[in-house]
Amino acid sequence: MSHISPSYVYKGQSSSDLRSELGKPDVAIGVDWLTVAFPCVRQSSFAGWHTKTWKRGPTTTALLHLPFNSSVRNGPYLRLTYIDSPHNLSAYVSFNPSRALDPLGTGIASTAGALHVLNTMVEPLIPAALGPPPTQDWDLYRLDLACDVETGPHTQQVLHDVVHPMYRPQHHTYVYFNGASEIGTVGRRSVTRPRVSVYDKAAESKTSPPRVRFEVQCRRAATRDYFGGKVAGLDADSARDVFQMELGDVIAPATPAFNLAQLTLTESELKTAYELIGMHTAAAAGIHRPVSRSAQRRHRQFLTRYGLLSVDELL
Repeated sequence: MSHISPSYVYKGQSSSDLRSELGKPDVAIGVDWLTVAFPCVRQSSFAGWHTKTWKRGPTTTALLHLPFNSSVRNGPYLRLTYIDSPHNLSAYVSFNPSRALDPLGTGIASTAGALHVLNTMVEPLIPAALGPPPTQDWDLYRLDLACDVETGPHTQQVLHDVVHPMYRPQHHTYVYFNGASEIGTVGRRSVTRPRVSVYDKAAESKTSPPRVRFEVQCRRAATRDYFGGKVAGLDADSARDVFQMELGDVIAPATPAFNLAQLTLTESELKTAYELIGMHTAAAAGIHRPVSRSAQRRHRQFLTRYGLLSVDELL
């Protein structure tokens, strides 16, 4: 059984075709990050917790980094956090199963691969003094699911196509650029909705082949509903279901085109929009003038705030 999740090859179809592929019942979904937790035995000594230990009021926290292979410098490791507070006595284990399986690669661990890492590589590193229960009884605290799309020459097309479906101004949607014009990451930070990131994986890891990674940090409610909140419930079918549910607004049909008249803009934002439209119209007529760095920054902030990639989308 392969422990690396296969990627989907995009051949330049329309954006709706790509979203349909991600919504199929057989799409392969992998685990990009996993944090599990278990109730543990109270510790009286932290002599071995050499990374960091601190105390705030009645709460004691200890942090320990444990490499999967101690002979490899700067290799993959797990982060073990111990918390002893009046309402919580638990240990939290965080790791990237993909890096544990293939330290030099950039693939995504399958759900079976993530469980393999947990049972064969993580559990033996946990100090016995913590009294850990069997891994299947550990809680799923954080689960990041991902799918790779090999995009060939269409990387920028795919990233452009996800901006409007993902855009929600009240949920902090952002666009990061690599250089002056190429999109690096389209993401969404949110408390009430799943955190989503769609990015140029080849540029991020500086490896080939060209590909885009669709990544979602599942909400705690979703891990409870789909996995029962436990490691024992983590399987490929449930991972696919929760990935497609959490990424639903990206997989769903594209939202209508941007409409400036539908926005409620402040006076300064309206001024910036008119300034951008005027500059664009003048440039089309062959009239160009230098733009200060502060104005360029203000223009970029406006476009990013409203999920726009160019002035063309204002027209």
